[in-house]
Amino acid sequence: MSELFQQIIGNRIISFFLLLVPLVVIHEFGHFLIAKLGGIRVHKFAFGFGKKLFGFTYGGTDYRWNLLPLGGYVDLMGEAVYMDEIPDDAQHFYNRPKWLRFLVLVMGPAFNLILALLLFWMVFALNPIYTTDYKKEPYTIGFVSPDSSAAAAGLQPLDRIVSMNGEPVTSYEEVRTFILLHANQDVALRVERDGEQRDVNLKIPMHEIEGHGIQEFYAYSRVIINEVMADSAASEAGLQPEDVITHINGEAVVPYAINGKSLVSIKLGERAPEPSELTIERNGEVITQMVSPRQNEEGTWLLGILMKTDTVEKKLSVGEAFSYSWDTCVNSSVVLFSALRKLVTGQLSVRTLSGPVEISRIASESIRENIWYFLNLMAFLSLQLGILNLLPIPVLDGGEIFVLLVEGVTGRDFSLYTKYRIKIIGFVFLIALMGMVLIMDLVKTWQMW
Repeated sequence: MSELFQQIIGNRIISFFLLLVPLVVIHEFGHFLIAKLGGIRVHKFAFGFGKKLFGFTYGGTDYRWNLLPLGGYVDLMGEAVYMDEIPDDAQHFYNRPKWLRFLVLVMGPAFNLILALLLFWMVFALNPIYTTDYKKEPYTIGFVSPDSSAAAAGLQPLDRIVSMNGEPVTSYEEVRTFILLHANQDVALRVERDGEQRDVNLKIPMHEIEGHGIQEFYAYSRVIINEVMADSAASEAGLQPEDVITHINGEAVVPYAINGKSLVSIKLGERAPEPSELTIERNGEVITQMVSPRQNEEGTWLLGILMKTDTVEKKLSVGEAFSYSWDTCVNSSVVLFSALRKLVTGQLSVRTLSGPVEISRIASESIRENIWYFLNLMAFLSLQLGILNLLPIPVLDGGEIFVLLVEGVTGRDFSLYTKYRIKIIGFVFLIALMGMVLIMDLVKTWQMW
């Protein structure tokens, strides 16, 4: 157990650094590059905070790796931090034009946003995406978990979700995100069933550990036969690969499982050992076929088929991949702002926030999956880092930008004393927030173990 624990921790630490270092370096390089091009003196370029572990000095800048690897910074202030006046230095940050200072501040987050767009672009251009072209409706329910809030609300398979809280549904991803952000809330769904629309009031449960909403229904997906086993009930009935099983004994079926048993097996077992009537789509035709299932050693009634994933592989052109990556950035940004608003108003639990422990776990899992999952995660976090740093919170880039804009509008600069007091307030707030997130991280990790 000790060796396994050490291996897990080691993998997570390595994965965490592989993920975090590029994001921090590219962010700080955005500040650094514009500062250097604008003739601003850069005293330090640092990864991490606290005591210096190692580094070197070049071109008047101290490049350093610090003790606490939870971020980084570009020091443009120098000894002005300890003084109550701007030094007599033409290259000092506060002696340069406001428009140049604005560019220096904004280019850190901008580089993160650009990195996110480029990474998404690369992932989508070099890897096929998997689509479900047959799904023409915004969202069709395929399976409702038994004994769930969704079942109690009256949702049924093949219901089409038309709107959520009055907002039209336009995509499958939109429904999933909506559920995640509305934990412990009553929501109004409008569904279409048998050509008629009806309203459904749904209470979305909350995940006890993660704090997000739990989805208790899943999108419709077809049961497509990939392989028919020899000497099986399916082969005896003449079932063929690429057949789509739509109904068993008149009830719609989807490729989902309940307590480890497929819905197909459950429906067969309800009538077994009597034959069941299968409705099959084959080459555009609808066929009904009686099948006598066979029972295995565990007592499960089976057809003897292997199902295939109900997706279509699509290779995007370079232009299509860029458009897809742009849409991903925009949609993810909208979701992030919505989540931030709900966090501030208390509609979303702080348990949904992820700190270094949780991020390291996700990074380790993604890199074990494949490099593309890892790069997709890096793109997503880079996007978040860029947006969050633009928020008007003191000590973040957005706080500095906000102060600069106020000074520009009022025509009056704050004193260094005031600016540093604002930064200290922001720093205390940020440390408190990071501490809370870290504690939540540890608690969630303990509960998962």
